Amino acid sequence: MALFELASQAVNFIIPLTILLGLLIFVHELGHFSVAKYFGVRVETFSIGFGKKIWQKTKGDTTYCLSLIPFGGYVKMYGDDPTADIPEEEKKYSFLHKPVSQRIAVVLAGPLMNFFFAILVFMMIAIVGEEKPVAVIGSVQTDSKADLMGFQAGDQILSVNGTAVKLWEEAQEVIEDNGDKKISVEVKRHATNEVLTLEGDTKIIKNPNILSSKDFVGSIGGISPMPIASAIGVSSPESPAFKAGLRTGNIIVEVNGKEVERWYELTAKIDAAIGSTESLSLKVKESPEAETKSISLELNEGIKNQADLGLERLDLFVGRVVEESAAAKAGLKANDHIIAMNDKPLNNWNDLVAEVRSYEETKKPIAVKLVREGETQVLNMEPTPIVQNDPITGKEKTVYAIGITTSLMGARPLLTTVRTSNLFKAVKSGINASYEWSVTTVLSFWKLLSNEVSAKSIGGPIMIGQLASQSFQIGLSAFLKIMGIISINLFILNLLPLPVLDGGHLLFYTIEAIRGKPVSMRVLEVAQTFGLILLLSLMIFATFNDITRAFS
Repeated sequence: MALFELASQAVNFIIPLTILLGLLIFVHELGHFSVAKYFGVRVETFSIGFGKKIWQKTKGDTTYCLSLIPFGGYVKMYGDDPTADIPEEEKKYSFLHKPVSQRIAVVLAGPLMNFFFAILVFMMIAIVGEEKPVAVIGSVQTDSKADLMGFQAGDQILSVNGTAVKLWEEAQEVIEDNGDKKISVEVKRHATNEVLTLEGDTKIIKNPNILSSKDFVGSIGGISPMPIASAIGVSSPESPAFKAGLRTGNIIVEVNGKEVERWYELTAKIDAAIGSTESLSLKVKESPEAETKSISLELNEGIKNQADLGLERLDLFVGRVVEESAAAKAGLKANDHIIAMNDKPLNNWNDLVAEVRSYEETKKPIAVKLVREGETQVLNMEPTPIVQNDPITGKEKTVYAIGITTSLMGARPLLTTVRTSNLFKAVKSGINASYEWSVTTVLSFWKLLSNEVSAKSIGGPIMIGQLASQSFQIGLSAFLKIMGIISINLFILNLLPLPVLDGGHLLFYTIEAIRGKPVSMRVLEVAQTFGLILLLSLMIFATFNDITRAFS
């Protein structure tokens, strides 16, 4: 069985990667091939892949082939070797005997084909449709700016400063463009369908999207489109929930015959039932993979909300305790409910993290107050420094931790399919997406060079394969999006003025056009050797990063 699963995983990795790379390489080389043929250059070989040929067919002057190493391809043109002796009558077919403007066009055609192909791919996404989060607040952080303004999880944002919105990205864009300003947000409350207007001030923050061209953006802190799952914590054995058979980590999927998936849906259904019925009929799972079971929960007169039932969010319930960590040494266990640190009550996981991080300044042991099986305990522990990689920049940073994870589970955001049947809108969408991803890619290269993004974030063939495989399993639009993004990356990467790459050839031909004569053979040889070493080193480094990520 293990061997079968391994083989299945290999197939699920190789097939999407082969389709993705095969198409992108074919498109790139087709650009070189087509323009070369247009200008009368004899193309000797059109290869997808490098190395030993595993399939080939000759038609006319050209041998079309698939080669063993799939990470690239090439078009071999007659007369592209400056040391070759070309007969006079054959010079009309020779690449290097064509005018420099035509050679530039042949070289430029490869990267440009990747750009135009990306436009086509993003057009297809616009027509097929792409799932995007709707403008519904999934969660609100306690005591945050959003919480103080009155936002609640489940609120549907109808407009921001008078601008109607349907998607989360639309609402976010208006908020980001209104930093340090008064803002008015019209929302429809989930539980009551009441339309409310919430007002407050935004603040300007450093853009969390490091690949954006905006360094600072407006923000309403504490809101996210990502909801919390309808999984529960039950810390008191005396609570009605515990006595009914509910336990920490259980996932409630149905309340009185109505499905729930998100915490705000669960609380709304329970609040609606309290006072109007004598009991709750629940369908519960012990884990996401488990079978559902039925539980009846009596609603006594003293019960006013889900807290009276003993149901709590899982934020501060311990999920896993790392071996040999400060928490493990102090005796902390899974499902312990942490309620305070250093006599400071905790509202959510962010409060807990902030309190642990503060150890760096105080260097005093942290008194962790918790509830275990209804009994309150206090455990003292000294956080230890650990090295973390920033998920966005890839840079390492040292932080203090006690060695636990939260039991909190995420749920799917509410999604809607965005598509168009209008061809002109699809073309516009393809051009806009290609332009935006081109800007993002250029910014990412720049921030790598300026060390704002760690070189450890560079990925190679394994990372591309993982992205291809994951997106392939999600669906066509996700797979096409990854294909479009990588096509844009190939467009930008190949234009870099490095020898061996198309950009290096463009640089030499541009110099030739300005000087009126080619660059010397000696300069070409040194540059090509340097470029080859640099490219191989980059590939090895990227593959090393892939392997490191896989094992870390």
